[in-house]
Amino acid sequence: MIYKEDLLQFIWEKYIFEGKTLQTVCGKELTIKNRGTKNHDQGPDFINARIVLDDTEWAGNVEIHLTTSEWQHHGHANDANYNNVILHVVWKNNTTFFSQSPVFELQHFVDANLLSSYHLLMQNTSIIPCSSIGPISMENYIKDWVIELGLNRLNEKSNELIHQLEKLNGSWDELIWTTLCRNFGHRVNAEGFYLLAKSIPFSLVTKTKNDVFNLEALLMGQAGLLKKNWLDEYPQKLLLEYNRLKKLYKLNEISHPIYFLRMRPANFPTIRLAQLSMLLSQNNRILDLLKDAVNACQLKKQFEIEISNYWINHYRFDKISTPSDKKPGNTFIDNLFINTFIPILYSYGRVVGSEFHKQKAIRWLTELQAESNSILIGFGTIGIKPTSAAESQSLLALHKNYCKELKCTECLIGGKILNDSKMNSSKLSPIIVDV
Repeated sequence: MIYKEDLLQFIWEKYIFEGKTLQTVCGKELTIKNRGTKNHDQGPDFINARIVLDDTEWAGNVEIHLTTSEWQHHGHANDANYNNVILHVVWKNNTTFFSQSPVFELQHFVDANLLSSYHLLMQNTSIIPCSSIGPISMENYIKDWVIELGLNRLNEKSNELIHQLEKLNGSWDELIWTTLCRNFGHRVNAEGFYLLAKSIPFSLVTKTKNDVFNLEALLMGQAGLLKKNWLDEYPQKLLLEYNRLKKLYKLNEISHPIYFLRMRPANFPTIRLAQLSMLLSQNNRILDLLKDAVNACQLKKQFEIEISNYWINHYRFDKISTPSDKKPGNTFIDNLFINTFIPILYSYGRVVGSEFHKQKAIRWLTELQAESNSILIGFGTIGIKPTSAAESQSLLALHKNYCKELKCTECLIGGKILNDSKMNSSKLSPIIVDV
């Protein structure tokens, strides 16, 4: 197995060389007094380190490579940033002479079980790499770190919303309209629904929302879902109304396709647009609702809406189906809160400087039930099961930023697994590896 440099950086930064007398390649006894601070800028990997070689103490920087020859290959010999390197840490020394600094060869001093754990993490093809290790104990410091990842995720969403708000000249109504419409499109139709919202000024939505039929005609028509000679009277009337609105307001329907394939009927764009039409017609100022509501559960009731009678026994025009009420489901409403209402409320708090509204948005995440998808099910296999939307959002951030990128050595969970390898040696098969 060929290791990555991030493993060597992890070993140098955090691994405890218990009971080992460390030596450099040239035979000098090495004592590590301070491993230095990881450098995220240009220059050596660790700065301000302190080591003792035999009886002489050195202060400076540490550079880490897989092999000694990489120093030359990476051009460090001619780079003044590397003049103060006091130790070159490598996995394997593959040169007979290196004059810049003493060389410390890691492969002779690292426990084989740590390497086995790393091998299992890197070779696992499942959604969660550490599922190859087994159940994980989430200690408090790890829980706090994961929660912080969730808050960072909320801030990232908020940053994008505030950026969009600036492009919309500070119109919260337009921001809510475009964001809400995008999320009603779910994953498959998110882009199409966003373009739909961009094609209809919110001022026009406001003019038509007192009549849900007119609003439904506007949304269905702009989405390109009415272009047909219909058999049913309802879509015929919708088309007539849309043609009137289109001519009156000089509208151009979007060219982006709206999809029905590979989704459950409840997510069909016809149903989602009918629900969105009713939601907008019944709720005048969504931002005011967010600002005034005490808790998420109370506000959720505002969105448990009925839709037009035609849809009771239809999912698509001209196709009769088994009757059902077609109300938005609890999971869908929670999704709207997690991806639309809570980020908008949090962003509002940031823009107007209201810590109250920011904290309310965060609290709402703790009040909503945890999401369920393949990633969260994967975390469940290692004993990590979210109990709220706040926790599920944190785990999704963990997966996106660490698991998906195989940054196990930078993850506190991965780091704990590697550091605990000696205690778990009975579960692992040591492997002898080289570069």
